[in-house]
Amino acid sequence: NVTKHKKPGIIFDIDGVLVKGKNVLPETLKTLKLLHTLHIPFMFLTNGGGKTEKKKAQELSQRFQVPIHEEQVVLGHSPMRTIPDEIKDKIVLVIGPDSCKEVARSYGFKKPIISKEVISWRPSIWPFEGQEMLDCPYDLDNEPFGAVLMFNDSCTWGQDIQIACDILRSQNGKLGTQQTPYKKQAVPCYFAAADLLWSNDFPLSRFGQGAFKIAFNKLFKELTGKDVEVIQFGKPEKTTYDFTKELL
Repeated sequence: NVTKHKKPGIIFDIDGVLVKGKNVLPETLKTLKLLHTLHIPFMFLTNGGGKTEKKKAQELSQRFQVPIHEEQVVLGHSPMRTIPDEIKDKIVLVIGPDSCKEVARSYGFKKPIISKEVISWRPSIWPFEGQEMLDCPYDLDNEPFGAVLMFNDSCTWGQDIQIACDILRSQNGKLGTQQTPYKKQAVPCYFAAADLLWSNDFPLSRFGQGAFKIAFNKLFKELTGKDVEVIQFGKPEKTTYDFTKELL
């Protein structure tokens, strides 16, 4: 109900609601243009990510033919902005495309690192030929990790799960150490989404972060006897809905 004292606000999902595959539904353009003309606030909430909200807003502006600002976009990893500064000051493992490292920096994480960089620190951590490596920017011999952050879909499941398990089983986040016996998870573990499957142009759905989470947890439990303690973001988590509502 709209009164002179209240203005409606609308939060849209994207895939399957405004677009189908690569095609923008015709009703989408009409609806968003009308909302823009009437100055009715609207936002987009998706479990996708791997890029900054600013870049996603630019892409949506082109597709939907209305001005969209980064404040109108909530991605799966957007609520990671709220992670405490004491974690943001430490080294954090970022899982997802390489671009997620810069997204993490934009959220205030001072020392994000990806698995390719960890492997160059000590190649025997993932001892297989043909591995792509990037120079390690931090002193992993002396600096502990503060968290594991699953930002977006991984295309290197094996090395990401191996290194994440090593960090979570370590002594106080110090990579290369191990709790014997295992007592508790060394650092927090955050996930941006929990979708088992997602769709693209292939006729069958593809594995999402939820599938990675199942494999990760299964191996971790085989090693420790305990489940990974995950702080979960993304739809349909209340924390993500509250975060989006506050922005709206």
